[in-house]
Formats: sequence, structure tokens, C-alpha cells
Amino acid sequence: RYTEQGGTLTDVSEFKVLAGQGISAVVDKVRIVVGKPELLKTQGIDLAGTKALMAKYYEQGATVILVAAGDIPLGLIALADTVRGDSPEAVSKLNALGITPMLLTGDNGKAAVSIAAKVGITEVKANLLPENKMQIIKESAESNKKICMVGDGVNDALALSSAYAGIAMGGVGSDIAVESADAVLVSDDIKRLPYLFCITRKSMAKVKQNIIISLIINFTAIILSGFGILTPVTAALVHNFGSVFVVVNAALLLRERDK
Repeated sequence: RYTEQGGTLTDVSEFKVLAGQGISAVVDKVRIVVGKPELLKTQGIDLAGTKALMAKYYEQGATVILVAAGDIPLGLIALADTVRGDSPEAVSKLNALGITPMLLTGDNGKAAVSIAAKVGITEVKANLLPENKMQIIKESAESNKKICMVGDGVNDALALSSAYAGIAMGGVGSDIAVESADAVLVSDDIKRLPYLFCITRKSMAKVKQNIIISLIINFTAIILSGFGILTPVTAALVHNFGSVFVVVNAALLLRERDK
């Protein structure tokens, strides 16, 4: 109950986490709300006096988190994402593969557009709650679009589990995001995404190739056996040849390296 400085911690009750919006709690019989402006508005808090300050940070591409005690706004916290240096290159390679990146975020529109412009993403959907992200993915699936969701937070869990394929960041990602995903980037290296998509496509191509070649070998063997050209011994050899060919052909994928 004591801090490192020797002071006592205030009792907190009725603590609530509002997914994608903020948090609220009662501290010393006063309700404290920390979250998006929309959350405070639903609590009946007047934000007229903070509009100019919020607009200033919005113009800088920041996301604004307000703090209020009771019905009185106390201040705000301006948060801005730092773009990874390798993100533009990863997005460029994804575009080259015919994959269209889309940014789904709970941040405000201006902050989202600012970040998207820095990395080369043109499709942006902002001010989203977790269920909104999931709905967008489901609507895309209904349009026969295969969506791969990449996320790391609790707010991404629904979208990760709803997508055709989900990829979570293993190092910085939350446990629920990792559990909801189909694949995990253990090193959090976003540059591996293009390679992941590339090797996936080549793997599926090998699978289809092996199935077709195996069918051709088997049907050819049946026809030759029907004409008496293949004996039981030679037929067994042909069958084993087909099995070895499939394994060797698939093993050629081992030559593929992330460039």
C-alpha cells in the first residue's frame, strides 16, 4: 500500500476497462475517466474548453486522451506513434506482391492518415472499436476478399480471429492477440511479412503441382498396367518414383531465402 517515496496509495473502486475507449474508476469518492473524447462525452462531461487544444494536437497527427474528474476535464495526454524505419520498405514489397495494405486503427482520423502517409498506405479506417475492426473484416470476407490481419494488442484479438489469416507480433503482442492468431512473428520483424506471403504462395503452388504430377503418374501407370506393359515390380518402382519426386519437389522450397 506504500509507494517508493513513502506515500500511501489511494483506494480505487469500480475500476472498468472500456475496450477501445478508455478506463474509469472511483478514487476518493470521485469518478475519474481517462479515454477518448467520445467516451467523456457519453459521461456527460463538457469538452468545450478543450477543443482548441485538442485541435492543435490533432493537426500534429497525435491521438488525444482526456482525463476528467467528476464532470471537470483536468487535462489531456497527446500520443503519437513512431513509425518503424523498415515499415515503408515492407509496405512497398507487399504492394509489389499484389497485396493491398489497409490501416485499421482506433486512433483519430488525422493521426491515422499521417502515419499511413509515412509508410505508403492509402486505405485508412480510423476511430474504430475492436468490434468495428471485426465487422470490416467480416464484410470483406462476404465480398470474397481474403483478409490477413496483423496486430499486437488486445483490441486486435477479435479481428485476428475473424480474418482469413491472423499474424501477431510475438514480442510486443499481448497474450490474447498471440492466442487468436494463426501465425506469430517471434522477432517482431515486420520486414518478414513480404517473405511470409511469398513463401506461402510458393508452398501452395508446390502442393498443387505435386497433386497434379502425382495424378498424372498414377493414371499413366494404370493405363500401362492395363496394356500389360507394367508388371507388379515395375509398377511398384513407378509408385515409389512418384513418392520420391513429390518429396524432392517440395524440398526445393528450402532454397528459398528471405532476401
